[in-house]
Amino acid sequence: MSGRRLAPALPVPGAHADLQRLAALIRLHAAQIDGITVTLDSHHRYDIAHPGYWQGRGDAVVAPFTPITAATVRAGDFSPARPEELNRTLAYLDALEATGRYTLMV
Repeated sequence: MSGRRLAPALPVPGAHADLQRLAALIRLHAAQIDGITVTLDSHHRYDIAHPGYWQGRGDAVVAPFTPITAATVRAGDFSPARPEELNRTLAYLDALEATGRYTLMV
């Protein structure tokens, strides 16, 4: 532990405070904790969740942490950098949004 303060990077409201509470819980109960398992998701280099997959209106660069929905793609605000991916991309976004739980975050 360096004691160095880090700025939150994920645009999830309350997530940073949640992790601070989790860290405090771990410190408080460290003697009773046998282990902690951390998982990490991974993505392909060319992936729908990466900025390089996307372009904004007028070929604009899409910034990290940009939410993209099927509606914004249909409106022309965003499109896949490879036009041939449009139908597959819309099918993915429609299915993702149909769950009612997630919006794609680049």
